[in-house]
Amino acid sequence: MYRRNRNEKGSAIIESTLSMFVIFLVLGALLQLFYFAVAQMLTDYAALRGVRSHIVGFRDFLVRRVVQVNAIGASGNIVQPVLPRGDDTDVVDTEKSYINTYLVGWRFLEYENWFGASGHRMNFFKNENKSTTFHHAVTSSGDLAKVTATFSDYFLLLLGNACGCNGKMVIQSKYIPEKESAKSSVNLFFGKIDLTGEAAMRDHAGTFLDLGGESE
Repeated sequence: MYRRNRNEKGSAIIESTLSMFVIFLVLGALLQLFYFAVAQMLTDYAALRGVRSHIVGFRDFLVRRVVQVNAIGASGNIVQPVLPRGDDTDVVDTEKSYINTYLVGWRFLEYENWFGASGHRMNFFKNENKSTTFHHAVTSSGDLAKVTATFSDYFLLLLGNACGCNGKMVIQSKYIPEKESAKSSVNLFFGKIDLTGEAAMRDHAGTFLDLGGESE
């Protein structure tokens, strides 16, 4: 009967350890990619909802709130106001009520990835080194209005912002019935990661508002 010597057993342990490390590394990378894919999808959707609000005549502060609320899924935990402790169902209902009142301008609301270190961070969310911010811009060109929503310096799920490498991957997608389009870009690799979503639509608000102000 053949018996392995100690060197062979040691080699098998080392090989198994290295194999497991590679497997976990690949799984972690896949998890990170899925995480960014979802965040990118939500950023695109926030831009789309923002431009839809703009073209029907919402004021700028309401457009900003619409963009922010539709990006909540990628915005981390709620920071302000603080949610009460209790049953999960009650907490969810309370957060929904906060969001609804924020949309109509009756309440201040902040999530972890909206204002970076300058935000009103409380409890264990307080982090002066937090640099992730969320902002949007509204631009017009002819009869088209465009909203760009951006998470700047978005954090890595597994590694945080521990490395300062740079890289960029651009993803473009178009949805073009009646001059509507969308484009998104992701600055990938470790360190600073920007998630950007853009959406453009024909601006109907000016036409309808002007017609409504004319006398017959």
